[in-house]
Amino acid sequence: MSSHRRPGEAGLLPTLRTPLATLSTRTVRTWLDRLDRAGAGRTGPELRAWPRHPYRPRRVPLDVLDEDGAAAEERLVVGRNLSRTGAAVLTDRLLYPGRSCRLALPGPEGRRVRATAQVVRCRYVVGSGTLYDIGVSFAAPIDETLLVPAARPVRLLVLDSDEGLPDLVTRLLSDARVTVYGPDALDADVEAFVRRCPTDLVLLDLEDYTATPLELVAGLRASGFRGMIVGVGVEIPDSLYTALRTAGGDGYLRKPLTRDALRSAVAAAGETPLVSTLAGDARLAPCVDEFVASLPERARLLAQALELGDAELLDALARDLRAEGGSYGFEPITAAATEVQTRIAVRDPEPAVRSATEQLIRLCRRARPATPTDFVAPPDLTD
Repeated sequence: MSSHRRPGEAGLLPTLRTPLATLSTRTVRTWLDRLDRAGAGRTGPELRAWPRHPYRPRRVPLDVLDEDGAAAEERLVVGRNLSRTGAAVLTDRLLYPGRSCRLALPGPEGRRVRATAQVVRCRYVVGSGTLYDIGVSFAAPIDETLLVPAARPVRLLVLDSDEGLPDLVTRLLSDARVTVYGPDALDADVEAFVRRCPTDLVLLDLEDYTATPLELVAGLRASGFRGMIVGVGVEIPDSLYTALRTAGGDGYLRKPLTRDALRSAVAAAGETPLVSTLAGDARLAPCVDEFVASLPERARLLAQALELGDAELLDALARDLRAEGGSYGFEPITAAATEVQTRIAVRDPEPAVRSATEQLIRLCRRARPATPTDFVAPPDLTD
């Protein structure tokens, strides 16, 4: 292989004359790093409306489509970056702008997001010999957080009598992904706020807040709120914790709040959403959406049965979820419900039953409808 280097570019890679699939991971990563550096700080037409996130799977199936929408050519490309409206990939063959294609984008836990797209850019990677940087625009937005969990913003609402607590939480977390709102962001009531601004975590003062905390928790769950609700307080007796769980709360943090405790709560609230394996079927999407809409209330009833120690009701609720979860493409819910029933049937100790039930509750709250509902940017709450 010959070497193409300009003066002062000792680190430039040699020209490549081999197919992309045979290149080492290290070589591909080096070229991707170079492209990322070259693309940093773009302005004008190159400035994208949605941020791109690093997305580098080595094997992304891409079908080039003919005029009838059928696959005319199959390729394996390398991911480069991704947003909800488009992606960049690396390939070793030219693909002209304007061509339609279909991608099966791989993500965590074996999931794949299928997207139809149009090629909007094809640039030869100077010095590579064989590589092309391809840009595609999706026909419809995707939820990029299903593929890049780190792209998912976490929105945290702090409802506390201490007016300085939201600012303290912001400083303790020091995470660009976390946006913290306080009571001053509420233009109406809490339920209206979480509908206007999808919220992942509510920290709720259990000792001194303008609304009755437990009624607020129950109201949020009744309205379909799927985020985590965590109580905070200096003194939280067992009776209050039981009442909180029965109302639909997820747990509590004792004051003074620590950085580690807050990070743990945020990490739990920012778990990757659970998506149905049937979500890509437009005919079944309404059925999946209806099932998901029922899960907040089911999760609340599970928590209530757990705190009341009602094993018979807990078993019945788990049995229904075991039967329905997999039918609607949520196999992890079926597996977790089966685990709850098994723990009850063999008369496992209460901690084991509680752990299995809490896992089932978390999965119910992570479940996402097949029809995307959150592609709108967060509202500007400063106006």
